Parts: sequence; structure tokens; C-alpha cells
Amino acid sequence: MNPKKIYVEEYGISPNNIDNTFALNKLLNQFRFEKNIILYFGHHEYHFLPDYGVERLLYISNHHED
Repeated sequence: MNPKKIYVEEYGISPNNIDNTFALNKLLNQFRFEKNIILYFGHHEYHFLPDYGVERLLYISNHHED
């Protein structure tokens, strides 16, 4: 089965935006339960700031910090 191709610029994620975090979270939530997808970003610099980021506490094996 071929992967579903998602071009992020069709979902409001653009190198011209100051912050793409909110748009990326919205995109990821929209396709949360789908399998075999690929997100395509153009060859540009995209900006993601922590203001709309999802905060999670993760435990990494063989590591002494959270």
C-alpha cells in the first residue's frame, strides 16, 4: 500500500509564517489515527516556537533526565 502524501503548505504551514506550531498540531490531530502517511515539507526554513507546542513528560531509556 502506497503512503498517503500530505503537503504541509496545503494546511497553512509555510516558511513565510513566524510560527507554524499551531498549524502543525492541527494537522497532526487531523491525521492522528491514519497509518502510512508522509508529511512533505518544501526545501525551506520553517519556524516552530514553543508557545503552541504540546508539553509531555517523556522517559527515555538509558538516560538520567526526564
